[in-house]
Amino acid sequence: MARAKKEPSGFPRGLVGFCWSFALTREATPTAPPRPARNPERADPIPHLNANTAPGRPREERRPAWPADLPGSRLEGGLDNARNNVGAPPSRKPSMEVRRGVVGRLRDAGQEETANELRRCCLYPIPGTDIQIRKGEGGGRHATGLQHCGRHLCPICHPYHQSVRRKKIEARSVKVLEEHPNAQHFLLTFTARHHAGVRWIELRKALHAVARSLQQTRRWRITIGHVRSDETTWTTKNGHHYHQHWLVTLPGGVDAHEWLTWLQDYFETRLRQHGRTAEWKDGWARPVPSAELGNVLRYQTGGIGWELTGSASKAAPWDLPPRAFAEVWETSKGCRWWSTAGCWRLSGDTDEEIEAERERQPGEVLAYVPAVVWTYLSRDTREDIHALIYDRSLDDAAFLALWRRANETLGGVLGVGPPPTA
Repeated sequence: MARAKKEPSGFPRGLVGFCWSFALTREATPTAPPRPARNPERADPIPHLNANTAPGRPREERRPAWPADLPGSRLEGGLDNARNNVGAPPSRKPSMEVRRGVVGRLRDAGQEETANELRRCCLYPIPGTDIQIRKGEGGGRHATGLQHCGRHLCPICHPYHQSVRRKKIEARSVKVLEEHPNAQHFLLTFTARHHAGVRWIELRKALHAVARSLQQTRRWRITIGHVRSDETTWTTKNGHHYHQHWLVTLPGGVDAHEWLTWLQDYFETRLRQHGRTAEWKDGWARPVPSAELGNVLRYQTGGIGWELTGSASKAAPWDLPPRAFAEVWETSKGCRWWSTAGCWRLSGDTDEEIEAERERQPGEVLAYVPAVVWTYLSRDTREDIHALIYDRSLDDAAFLALWRRANETLGGVLGVGPPPTA
């Protein structure tokens, strides 16, 4: 049977035909117009700074002047030592310094995408909004008018989230003790066997599935309420260690021993059904006297940062190997690290709700940066400003004194006090 002949394509075959068709296509494609300037109708508000940030100049020469002894300085003795200073107490390490160290190690290890995502937090303004530095109710300062990532592993967002939750849960504990004076409280720990090589998301899915089914049982529904906080650590020998802490409140007349025996059997059985195993230990169910309730709640609202930095035997999130940090950062998107129910239920305590509430904080405005100025500042200068804002070792008076010095160095582009009304 004769093979059917193919219709001619209209172009000669082979390499000559390919070059010919490519040339015709290129001639038919219109040339893209040149990219317009940022805004040709608006004058540069900080030409004295942008003159030193031309892309053609070496990076070390593009940095605008910043006092070497101010928080945020990358000169000798400043934040360049962040990677070598991971063992410093958390109170002495501003969150921006921590983030710079994490970003640097991630980039050194080739985790460029995770480093870029982490660095974007707080660097871009909300359109049409000035950046305002507000006084926090529990001490410290925070910036409004910026786009925050709201991630639980972010050194910028996590401390703010935990401080908001701590304030709310401590106020709630007073009502719980008044409404349920005879209640029994227990601190439970849910975890599974883990070893090097196990993916973090596998541990998280197994424990989360067990916890979800547990709350649907009839025996669990006799509880008055609970507070759940998730944490994760990493060791070279055992890899990821994801675990959950539950503060569970039982009515006074319940046989706690019998209930905990049932819980142990249910947890081990259901965990095996999800492909993981665990051997229940005595320390996983610890009674909490009413006098110690506040300490337990502070422990839980400290979350990842409190446990990992408060114990010398465990590494902080920014001490995780870059690949491990990148894995948790990528696979934990959308995960809930905190929940409350029953008598402990709070309103507005999720990461998303806290971020929405941040912009409505009525705290006193200490300083501000005009939105148009912030847009023209280099990324490095924005980080320098953030390092000064989030330095918890400075009280408000010391912060304002250094803010004025930074303003003089930058040519008077920053503002002190509330921004002027239009």
